[in-house]
Amino acid sequence: NLHFSQQLDRLAATGFIEFRFAHDGADAPDAPIYRARLVGAGAIAQGPGAVAVAPGGLYIGRIDMGSTVSRPRPAPPFQAPAPATDHVPREADLAPLRRLFVDAAGALQPVTVGLHGFGGVGKTTLARLLCADPAVRQACRDGILWTAIGTSAGDPRERLAALVTALTGDPSGCTTLDGARAQLQAALAGRQLLLVIDDVWNEAHIQALLDASAGSARLITTRQPATLPYGAHPIDLRTMNKVDAVRLLGLGLTPGAEARLAALAGQLGHWPVLLRLAHRSLLAHLGQGLSVDQALDAVARELARRGLVAFDPDGDVLQRDQAVAATVEASLALLKPAERQRYAELAVFPQDEPIPLARAAELWRLTAALDEDDSQDLVARRLDPLSLLDYDARAGLLRLHDVLRRTLWSQLSDRAALHQRLADHWTDRPAKGRAYAWRWLAHQRAQAAIAADPPTRHDRTAALVALVSDARWQQAHQAALHDLPALRDALNSALAATVADESPAGLPLLIAAADTLVRFDEEHQRAGPAFDLARQGDLAGARRRCALFTLDAHWRQALLLTVAWLAPASQAADATHLFNEVNAEATADDTLQQLAAWVRADLFGEAPPQAPATVPPDQATDYLIEQLLNRLGGTAHDQEFLMSRGINAQAQNPDWPTRG
Repeated sequence: NLHFSQQLDRLAATGFIEFRFAHDGADAPDAPIYRARLVGAGAIAQGPGAVAVAPGGLYIGRIDMGSTVSRPRPAPPFQAPAPATDHVPREADLAPLRRLFVDAAGALQPVTVGLHGFGGVGKTTLARLLCADPAVRQACRDGILWTAIGTSAGDPRERLAALVTALTGDPSGCTTLDGARAQLQAALAGRQLLLVIDDVWNEAHIQALLDASAGSARLITTRQPATLPYGAHPIDLRTMNKVDAVRLLGLGLTPGAEARLAALAGQLGHWPVLLRLAHRSLLAHLGQGLSVDQALDAVARELARRGLVAFDPDGDVLQRDQAVAATVEASLALLKPAERQRYAELAVFPQDEPIPLARAAELWRLTAALDEDDSQDLVARRLDPLSLLDYDARAGLLRLHDVLRRTLWSQLSDRAALHQRLADHWTDRPAKGRAYAWRWLAHQRAQAAIAADPPTRHDRTAALVALVSDARWQQAHQAALHDLPALRDALNSALAATVADESPAGLPLLIAAADTLVRFDEEHQRAGPAFDLARQGDLAGARRRCALFTLDAHWRQALLLTVAWLAPASQAADATHLFNEVNAEATADDTLQQLAAWVRADLFGEAPPQAPATVPPDQATDYLIEQLLNRLGGTAHDQEFLMSRGINAQAQNPDWPTRG
């Protein structure tokens, strides 16, 4: 009938996997006609009164407008990038990491592991190897999530929403940070999966993610152990061992040159980033028809001709930079002069920050009139194959190792003009939606000033200080990014420029920039504004304020518990969720437990905790109260009298012991 046909037409067009009908009914006479449509729509049987598609035939019950439709649960996501083709297993480093996550029975353990070490030692590579390990993948039956953070971190709500979408297919409840946190926490509940949080620079950048993923298996990679959350298992990743280093250099080479490879590996300090670059250079020479020995000779000549200093594992950062610079130079020799210049220009972007391909293309359009296709070809076909950068084509992001960037920076002839040109192109108030330009505008202007000659440096610094000190500009910055830490970075960039301004007129600029930063901190790095937002019912805003603080786990939990306590009755549900979230991670610290008890009593209507009274209330005379007030105020008081009442006569701070 027409009603039945219209309903099936609509269902077949949706592509939904599962649907139910409100009532049972007789077999529809037109069932065979719609079999193909339903199969195309992916219909499956789900209980009484459903449409059943099977080899034996088709059953269709009565269709009712009140029928419910739902989406399928997505397949378990395995988001970790595969190890690069030129990798070695690094079993000596991988084995202890695997043991932390997978027990003897093959079960995934809900631990947090922090993989830390200096740049280029292979933290991200080892994380990829772990995610590709068969035992780990088998233990992670519900998938592996992967999120890269970086120095600027980006919008935490968007990051959480992307993970929720990967798990459930439905980000509709993630319109706010609190909502995204709650949705991710619910989506992770009961799942056996690993969450990899890569390239963390500041614990505050991942706090929402840590809150939502409490109880899950987590691997965090970072250069700074201080960014790891309380309770994480730290693993200090060092340079490669000799065996793995020689294996990496020898990938794709015919056997027989192991002794020479071992010598080269030692010269490069067994540092993975150096080894990988040297290996790519060897392969390039082999591709030109040289033998293995000839390729090794060519690499040695190239490094020696450029004044190389052998890499010393116990040396300082400068020595590592020199070794990297020489190795990079061996690869740069394979580039055409114009390609080499474009590559060097990438050094104007912030250190250790992913570079969107669109922004690199924007720069190269200014400097060389390259279009987007030309820029993508340069990256994908020339720079990435030589391991001069890492290109994620799916995300459209380039990554430069920090030491490589410093090497390129030293080769730029007119850095000040390049920074200024990019900043001028963005303008002081970038267009709506130009988040990257807003995020790094002050940085580019600061670098343009620092690299300029003294007179120009002062003028550019003065203009920058005036810009970032403008309340309207700060409001526009916050409206564009909703990222107070990014705004603080902009103020710090201006301050850095004033420090570099050595002219006599630079001192007032230094004072002005410092004053702007101090006033920002006074406004935003105080608990008061966060508590005010909590009292107004804006718990999400209160949490964003709290993210500006650099606190250990104890004080962060205390701060968030107080935020939950101050929330009005209209926000009781959100406050309760926040309390449960924090309380689940709370340490056994007595002070924190006492605070939690008071908050719980208020939120859940429980009896408040009772503290034993040193002096019974009926014995609290006016004289006793007066002496206590004198003691607390640091003035003269009757110590003998207080001691006779069992009170510490020396203590002037009545608070329980705290940390911090």
